[in-house]
Amino acid sequence: MLPSLTSRSPIAVYFGALDCRILQLAEGRRSLSVAAHEVVEATGKLRQTAVAESLAPRLKSLGFRGRDCAIGLSNQEVAMTLIPIDAQSRPRCAAILQETAARAVQDDEGVEYRCLAAAGADSAREEYLVFTVGTSDKRRSQNAIEALKWRPVSMEAAPFALVRALAPANANPDEVWGVLHIGFTHSLFAIVEGTEIRFLKQMHLTGERLLATLHRSLQDQSTSSQDAAQLARMLNAGSAEATAESHIGPSVLPDVQRLAVGRAQSVLDALKLETEAFAGEVRACIRHFGNRHGGVRFETLRLSGFGAALPEMESVISSTLAVDARIARPFTERGIRAPEAILAEEHLWTIPLGLALRSSNA
Repeated sequence: MLPSLTSRSPIAVYFGALDCRILQLAEGRRSLSVAAHEVVEATGKLRQTAVAESLAPRLKSLGFRGRDCAIGLSNQEVAMTLIPIDAQSRPRCAAILQETAARAVQDDEGVEYRCLAAAGADSAREEYLVFTVGTSDKRRSQNAIEALKWRPVSMEAAPFALVRALAPANANPDEVWGVLHIGFTHSLFAIVEGTEIRFLKQMHLTGERLLATLHRSLQDQSTSSQDAAQLARMLNAGSAEATAESHIGPSVLPDVQRLAVGRAQSVLDALKLETEAFAGEVRACIRHFGNRHGGVRFETLRLSGFGAALPEMESVISSTLAVDARIARPFTERGIRAPEAILAEEHLWTIPLGLALRSSNA
């Protein structure tokens, strides 16, 4: 539950690659509810500034209370690296981690990094997850929040908030489960023990690739010229410069889902082809984790992000990996009362929810 000194959570601000999602929870006597929420479309390197400029004139009308703010950074800002440290390298561990961070992100103002042990200290070979962010990216996020007269009290990479939101209530500390976040431009796969991240890797499969696959499949199935042109415009809108600058976002999902109606088998076939290489990558991750943890496996996988709601994704991932893969519905599973706009796309609000669930004192 939220801190007892306040009836509102910190204001969660997640600077995603395609938009900024802002969420605040209220604590009632028996349950949590969404007190306020907002989505601001913004892309590119300076999107944090654009978000602040968009919110400032109407901030008082949005219903947010208090000043404490929990900031979430997407994989567009944060580089994640898994580093093995054997007995021979252990004396240089600190230097190796620092060198890894310095190489991970290029920023004229320098970098900041955080390390997380991914294996027990008694292991013959330790593993560390290194999260690196450029100082200028961090500064832009903080400046945007402060421009709104809010006070940053925490800042963390998306995976931590993601796991916090999806962790089962009263989670068994020994229970192992997985998370696959399929963002539009970046994706990640995590293996979690209880509430602790034990393995984390960025994946090559992205929502953009999946959308392109569906586009080709629907065209091959004699999609009408009007529908084909509509999807082509969606894809071309984001292909001119860099993927990170794309203006395609979750708003295109209803169109893709509509075009897929009546073509379930062709969609399944197309996605299976696309996910074959991805499945091999995930299986290698699972084998690596099992070898490091006495053969431990997991049977539950939660899907979040842009690609999670594409047609037939749950079915394709479940059958390909032989796991119970389900789209994330953290508000529903936690009994958090939320407006229909959020319940209709809970998988896109998972990270903001995880930020809001973080105590300002954490």
